[in-house]
Amino acid sequence: MFKEKNMLPCGPTSTCGLALTCIWDVHADESYDVPVERARRVSQSLYPKGGTGLIAVRTLAGMGRVYLTRDEVIELKSGTLVLLEWSALRRYHCVGGLWHFLWFEFLAYGPLHIPLYEDIVLPDTADDARRIRDIQKAFQSKRHVTRCEASARFLVLLYEWFRQHTEKVKGPHEGKIEALINRMYENLGEKWSVAALASEAGMSEAWFRSEFRRLTGSSPKSFLDRLRLAWAEELLRTTSLSVSEIAYKLGYSSPFHLSKSFSRGFGCPPSSLRKST
Repeated sequence: MFKEKNMLPCGPTSTCGLALTCIWDVHADESYDVPVERARRVSQSLYPKGGTGLIAVRTLAGMGRVYLTRDEVIELKSGTLVLLEWSALRRYHCVGGLWHFLWFEFLAYGPLHIPLYEDIVLPDTADDARRIRDIQKAFQSKRHVTRCEASARFLVLLYEWFRQHTEKVKGPHEGKIEALINRMYENLGEKWSVAALASEAGMSEAWFRSEFRRLTGSSPKSFLDRLRLAWAEELLRTTSLSVSEIAYKLGYSSPFHLSKSFSRGFGCPPSSLRKST
């Protein structure tokens, strides 16, 4: 006699790949003012790909201010987490007499499902402080596998932080949008349109775009593009499918369209990973 209990998810449970590249624990005063070119030089000296991915800033005390290339300003307040694209940064500095913050630079391979440029309220806790110390210690290890563990632990912590936040501010249409995102994962080759997605969610197109960005940090089109590119890279690395086969499998209009999008997203053509057949 034996018993089996199969636990099936309600939808896809895949996550993006994440590679931590830099961690800073900063105690700043009013003289702290960093132009981005200087920060890029420091980052790139530590990691050749520094500055090409995302940044998570968790403010523990005081306040900082970030200026973006699109003429926006974000206040980094105590007890908050904000995710930023490195390429959008123009300058950041301390506001007032103190700014204590943690700065995580990382590369994300695929959609992160956490909105960018939005305050996530996260009061500091002893458990979080302990887990961050463990991540920092693992990240400084000489063993590659331990540094990989640091990236994995940080990814888990990011999702836990965001879950805590969304449980407080969950919108009335979030469940419908999450279901549509699951369908995107399952049917990447489908010809998705924002109008059709909005209609299925029972929302106007403008409202759908706004709620989708609030939930994921990007527009529906950008989200789908990043998702397709992430899968294209995975298929190029792990299968013998040609560029043409991958293009049509993932809903691109042509292999040229895939190659153009891939080069724009990764800075190299698909052939740099593997010659097409």
